[in-house]
Amino acid sequence: MNKIKSLVLAAIGWLCSMSVSAEDFEVDGIYYNILSSTDMTVEVTYRGLYDDNYSNEEYSGDITIPESVTYNGNTFSVTSIGDNAFDWCTSLTSVEIPNSVTRVGNKAFWNCSSLTSVEIPNSVTSIEDGAFEGCSGLVSVVIGNSVTSIGFSAFLGCSSLTSVEIPNSVTRVGERAFIGCSGLISVEIPNSVTSIGSSAFSDCSGLTSIAVAEDNPTYDSRNNCNAIIETQTNTLIAGCRETTIPNSVTSIGYEAFRGCSGLTSLEIPNSVTSIEYAAIWGCGDLTSVEIPNSVTSIGDWAFAACSGLTSVVIGNSVTSIGHGPFADCFSLKSITSLNSTPPVTTDISPFSNYDATLYVPFGAKDAYSKTMYWKDFTNIEELALSPDEHYEHYELKDGVVYDRSSNCFVDRVTYTRTLPNLHWNALYVPFELPYDVIADRYDVAYINDVNGYDTDDNGTIDDLAMEIIKIKGGTLKANYPYLIKAKTAADKVLSITVEDATLYAAEENSVDCSSVYQNYTVTGIYTKMTAEELAGMLAISTSGAWQPLAAGTALNPFRLYLSIENRDNSPLKVETVAMSRMRIVERGETTGVETIIPAQQREDVIIDLSGRRVKQPVKGGLYIVNGKKRIF
Repeated sequence: MNKIKSLVLAAIGWLCSMSVSAEDFEVDGIYYNILSSTDMTVEVTYRGLYDDNYSNEEYSGDITIPESVTYNGNTFSVTSIGDNAFDWCTSLTSVEIPNSVTRVGNKAFWNCSSLTSVEIPNSVTSIEDGAFEGCSGLVSVVIGNSVTSIGFSAFLGCSSLTSVEIPNSVTRVGERAFIGCSGLISVEIPNSVTSIGSSAFSDCSGLTSIAVAEDNPTYDSRNNCNAIIETQTNTLIAGCRETTIPNSVTSIGYEAFRGCSGLTSLEIPNSVTSIEYAAIWGCGDLTSVEIPNSVTSIGDWAFAACSGLTSVVIGNSVTSIGHGPFADCFSLKSITSLNSTPPVTTDISPFSNYDATLYVPFGAKDAYSKTMYWKDFTNIEELALSPDEHYEHYELKDGVVYDRSSNCFVDRVTYTRTLPNLHWNALYVPFELPYDVIADRYDVAYINDVNGYDTDDNGTIDDLAMEIIKIKGGTLKANYPYLIKAKTAADKVLSITVEDATLYAAEENSVDCSSVYQNYTVTGIYTKMTAEELAGMLAISTSGAWQPLAAGTALNPFRLYLSIENRDNSPLKVETVAMSRMRIVERGETTGVETIIPAQQREDVIIDLSGRRVKQPVKGGLYIVNGKKRIF
């Protein structure tokens, strides 16, 4: 009974000791935790219950950690420097780590700002997360040749570190491992490294040399580029002030050049298609940047805090811009966006300085002036057509996708096409067309109105009519929906030539012909659209009728399609016969209305302004009779 009582009291005493102290024992001013009573191993730890109980007090000056330590007649092997063992020991100047240690724990030397050098013995296999983070006075580190992993933020903020040799045993360099090592001049990645975390060398402003071993299976420094490139994806993941981006790189990766304050110029090759998150953030000495036409997206904060940046050119293929890519670039005076369609932005402004002048392609000022964030620039100017945007001859082939993203000047532009019939057909071209160029052989009309009629008053549209007006002169606008009709069978082979023309960037434009109850929208395209994409819409068929596309067919470029919807967003009710043959009527002819489809003209059809047929008009009321307005 007395023996059991003694054991209980001993256990209570041990638990009480744990409540006031984390270490198991102390020998010669160094505190230890027992890792294994079986293996007789311990780790170096801090004094007290928590790592900040005696911060800056328990360890200072020069510390030598023994390979083994004896306590209460037992000898323990020191195999680990535990988590937070020396953190915030700002008076610690040196530490000698014995060959018995296999692990340097998380934040083991965190913020030991007076520590100037450390030698990690060959016995150590792991330098864990934040192990030397904030050791701003650390000048040199020797990493033993058994270390396989350098953890997350292991040397973050070691601003005095000038060189580090990563041994051939290391397979992983963690995220942010050397971030903020501004004094680091050179880095060589051995062939053993197969994983490098994001931002591993960001904010290393002093770096002038980065190399990867030639036989590394995962990374390379092709063409002596002074950068680390992920071979399989062609993504540049780490660069420096002396980097030359090879023409094979397709992406500038996450924080690749972040904090390269000595970077004064950077040429981005045409192979690059994306610039990722904060890729060139905080490069304060960079004054100008040209983003090539190959790039389609600019990531969040890509060039943020580039305080010296005065001008930027955004290529004509950039369609999307992330959060604040040019935030805090207050020196920007000139921004050129070469895409005629303003790139899509997020809900966070891409710029901080809207007093800069925004230059946009010729003819694109109106679009930018109506688009979120772009419209906030106080001065938007259109670019003159540059000499390299000039062609002697530009041939537009009907049915072939037209996708120019900027305007250009041409001495001669031609558009050829074979019309399928002598009915009205779509005409949608990216150049201005003087009517007298085609007047002898073709009629051209613009769409004036579209109406749906409920002739039997049952709540469903059973008759659709498009009213058009023939053009008698002047110039047809570019990127605008028109109809064209050959005057004779011999004229069905259409060939249009215009001299000294501006060829405008490809874009979809629409004509709105909304009525009281329905929205009718005619849209021109330069792409190819399938019947599935145009479900519920109408296009001019080869027979000259406006009707839905047959399944499995497509609408070719340089064509028009018509969409119909109720203005109150309720389900649209249109009889099949109406959807399969819309009448085209010409206004202003001597016969009043020319009905193209169907062949017979309906007479004395009286429609009120709501689109309903009436049998007896009210005296003094305004109605539409055979396509013309009339007061009874």
